[in-house]
Amino acid sequence: MAAVMPPPPHIGKVEFEPEKIIFHEGERGNKAYIVQQGEVEIFRGEGEQKRVLAVITAGGVFGELALVDDGPRAASARAVSRTVCTTLDKARIQQVVKAADPSIQSLLKLMLAIIRSRG
Repeated sequence: MAAVMPPPPHIGKVEFEPEKIIFHEGERGNKAYIVQQGEVEIFRGEGEQKRVLAVITAGGVFGELALVDDGPRAASARAVSRTVCTTLDKARIQQVVKAADPSIQSLLKLMLAIIRSRG
């Protein structure tokens, strides 16, 4: 029987119970998440000012902007149901980006600036 290899250190797994806030708008992020099971609501504001931007389901990614720049989280994330996510570590992804061709780095920075400006 083949040995099961542990995941690389920059990839993890995390579980969230329903209603759990995963991160808040304005926080600094150090992970992105890939939903394996469940649903995550991405929103801005609180109470009557709350505006749902998206609901991420299995296979979807959220928190990815935090991986490639140092800006604050653009929105909050909350588990809608019991949710299992794979996490990607910021430090490792930034190593990959820094090793990329400078033109790719510039393109990525431009794309991030456009995404963040659309808020």
